[in-house]
Amino acid sequence: MFKMYGITGKRNRAFPKIFAWIGGLICLLGLTSCNQISGKDAESEEAYLQKADSGALSSTAYEETVTIPEGGITFVIPQDWQYEQRQQGYLNIRPVEQSMVELSVRWFYRTGSIQEYQETLKQAWREVVSDFDETLDVKPSSIGALNGFVMTFQQSSDDYKAVCYQDYTLWDSATQMYYNILFVGAQEDFESKAEAVEAMLDSFVITPPEAPSTLTYSDTELGISFSYDGKWRLLDTSTVTILAPDLLSTISLECTQSQETLSNDAIMEEAKKMILESTSNPSDIRLEPVTILGYDGIRGNFASEYQSYEGMAEAMYQFYIFYGEGMRYYLVYASTPEQFDIYLPELEHVIESLTLA
Repeated sequence: MFKMYGITGKRNRAFPKIFAWIGGLICLLGLTSCNQISGKDAESEEAYLQKADSGALSSTAYEETVTIPEGGITFVIPQDWQYEQRQQGYLNIRPVEQSMVELSVRWFYRTGSIQEYQETLKQAWREVVSDFDETLDVKPSSIGALNGFVMTFQQSSDDYKAVCYQDYTLWDSATQMYYNILFVGAQEDFESKAEAVEAMLDSFVITPPEAPSTLTYSDTELGISFSYDGKWRLLDTSTVTILAPDLLSTISLECTQSQETLSNDAIMEEAKKMILESTSNPSDIRLEPVTILGYDGIRGNFASEYQSYEGMAEAMYQFYIFYGEGMRYYLVYASTPEQFDIYLPELEHVIESLTLA
């Protein structure tokens, strides 16, 4: 239940019971692609190819102009390539034929300078690519009239001669919109598709949109909905999780069916147990009864440690547990001490807008 996303978005070692989903930034920037290329996700690769064969993906035997309005992106897809918009802010592009290569395009709003982002991105890749430092080359780059940088690096592989990466980052200062374009593949396929990818990148026209003031999440099956700041990002996880523009702070909502409704005293004991079991060195634990959406529940605050790049760092949490209409609800806000007060109002916004059917 309690988690802290680092820049990689990987499940931190301090939270072993949290969902085994690799998300956050590196997933935003294409780690799923890297896993497929390196042979770690054969089932996903096979499913993808079956989907392509069935015609579920958009494909064409001629050049096609693709426009993604929410990303402000227009580009020309090469002959015999296909694309799929998998989730909010994520576009995947691949050759129609089976090939260990793909292009992922991600866009998101972020605070902070592009220089800071570059350093953080280096550290993120350093954790997942063993040959990163030895092969890294960073150069200024521009795509679609936006300036940024490209990081080129390689990784040795048991299955292929090498896995090659070109990781482009572009930034628009007016809107704080970031674009990441990752070209990754087994060396032989990477080299054979390089000319087609270069032509595609040359065709990009990017007009970064202003972030909407609010977005709405709604799940008719669970009967829940809430609104959130348009610069926050809905992550594709097993829970409903939105990611702040600092790419660290999150708000998560988890719903499970429950045949019983615990008293507040019982909820407090359950919360204490979960905190002790799923976090590292928790401290400053405070629990109090509250009423949320007309239901009795508890609000909790505590701090704990999590594994960051430089070692153990501190995370802060505020959470709610309550029961209603045969369901048990967990609402958790996680952030760093520096950002906790900055993004706490967004938690209050989510609670105020939350509706349960």
